[in-house]
Amino acid sequence: MNKLAASERRARAINAAQVIATDYGMQPGRPVILKDTNHTIVHLTPAPIVAKVSIDKRFRHDSSSLAREVHVASLLAGAGAPVVRPTSTPPPGPHYVNGVELTFWEFCSHNPEAEISASEAGRSLRVVHDFLNDMRTELPGLPPFTLQIDEAESLLNTPENVPLLPEEDRAFLSGLYQKFRSDIEIPPLNYQPLHGECNPRQAISSPYGVRWLDFAACLGPKEWDLAVFDEESINAYGTADRSLLGLLRTARLFCIVTWCWTQPDRAPEVREAAEYHLANLKQSIRTR
Repeated sequence: MNKLAASERRARAINAAQVIATDYGMQPGRPVILKDTNHTIVHLTPAPIVAKVSIDKRFRHDSSSLAREVHVASLLAGAGAPVVRPTSTPPPGPHYVNGVELTFWEFCSHNPEAEISASEAGRSLRVVHDFLNDMRTELPGLPPFTLQIDEAESLLNTPENVPLLPEEDRAFLSGLYQKFRSDIEIPPLNYQPLHGECNPRQAISSPYGVRWLDFAACLGPKEWDLAVFDEESINAYGTADRSLLGLLRTARLFCIVTWCWTQPDRAPEVREAAEYHLANLKQSIRTR
């Protein structure tokens, strides 16, 4: 799997964002990289516009879509949900230039150091779920949450996709998938529209309260979104099936670990997550 150096990836992201912005009559601005993990996030200062740039789509070719994210976030923002809003000028996209895909979002003033409390996150996610349920007839076709799990497993089938993952750990993850995958759909599941890749880092603390971003958008039980939350957040959200929650926590960690190991050296926090969550999965299996 070809990898770009961080400096080259960021330079390509900045160039793509500036090229598209200029095409729509904007000044290229002074770009600031806000984040560079799965996507490269570029703030085109001083304009209140942020570009979300996909340089190399390494995984989730079907379960993840920038076009679907923009569509769902636009509907939510229009209804008044607590989400980061796609731009109207320039059009949000997706836009394509030199093999790069990107979308534009309004810059939402926030304090990156501020922590969102567990109860606040839980209550806010419930609001987002309620909005999604209210507009479910307006939403685009959403994939099932299980597609994320199956795409992650397909990555593990090819060692070259996870070249830095030790073989014994790849075998462990493949075996774990076989154990939990068939159990997921044994109970009848109540499918509803979901954020899809929900975790506390997919929200920011703005002057107007919590604002959610990075919508994968899928259909599934609410426990899929709640699986990475702690007890305080879940209690603030409302009710949840505890047995299903435990099963989906394993499934979510399986996905996160696999995605991180496709390119753990992309950023220090990716390597940290890859190792931390793999250790947690092993520990959880040993203690059962």
